[in-house]
Amino acid sequence: MKEGVLTLCRRDKGAMLPFIIYTLTNVRISRMSNHGDAEGSATETVDLVYSHIRWDIPALASKSKTRRPLHRQALWR
Repeated sequence: MKEGVLTLCRRDKGAMLPFIIYTLTNVRISRMSNHGDAEGSATETVDLVYSHIRWDIPALASKSKTRRPLHRQALWR
């Protein structure tokens, strides 16, 4: 896949607000597995492989007009 976006949200007064937004370039699923326990809780694990990641933290900018969103990028080769 050329690009994938994963958004982690937080709840604020009943609304889901983005906390961290990860943007992955040249991403693919390398492994996926399902697990369960005796109580019936299910867990899914997904491993991703990608060539470039960018993460944005828009929550840091929302409290102040002088602050910009935090952007970080990393290139893995």
